[in-house]
Amino acid sequence: MWEDVTKTAQANRCGICQSPFSGGKETHVDHSHETKQIRGLLCHPCNVAVGKFSDSPFLLKRAIDYLTSSFTLDIDVDTAVSAVKHEQTAAKRKVRNMLLVKQEGRCAICQTAFDGRTPHVDHDHVTNRIRGLLCMGCNQGLGLFKDSKSIIEAAKRYLEAGGIPQIMPILVPNA
Repeated sequence: MWEDVTKTAQANRCGICQSPFSGGKETHVDHSHETKQIRGLLCHPCNVAVGKFSDSPFLLKRAIDYLTSSFTLDIDVDTAVSAVKHEQTAAKRKVRNMLLVKQEGRCAICQTAFDGRTPHVDHDHVTNRIRGLLCMGCNQGLGLFKDSKSIIEAAKRYLEAGGIPQIMPILVPNA
């Protein structure tokens, strides 16, 4: 019953990206892990992506700033991948080391130190230019939000508002 009420309140769409819940598309109940209050229904990619950014509007703002930044390396991802395929490890190491120094060994979005974890080389899917190094969570979060500043901004607003206003009083069943 509460799921039907929630779908109606959200016009049968994801609370973030507004994609319709049709054709058997799975809905996910999004809730605050602190208060256990349901914030709304989300599509799978938005639900997972919000979690990758730790339900943090601050980190989502950093992701928007990162995507808006004009910095890219003067090397495209195909060249970097080619270097890897041809075992030109020196070229691969040079690119990664240059970025590690520039980013002070931290993820370009959440600022978490890599500390031995392998950083992910992020690139613009339109220009194919390398943008920077990201931790796995931020890299996956951007991908799930389709590198879309507008979807990330919608996620930020959604979290800042605490979800869909009509849903606020509902608590997670059996939480």
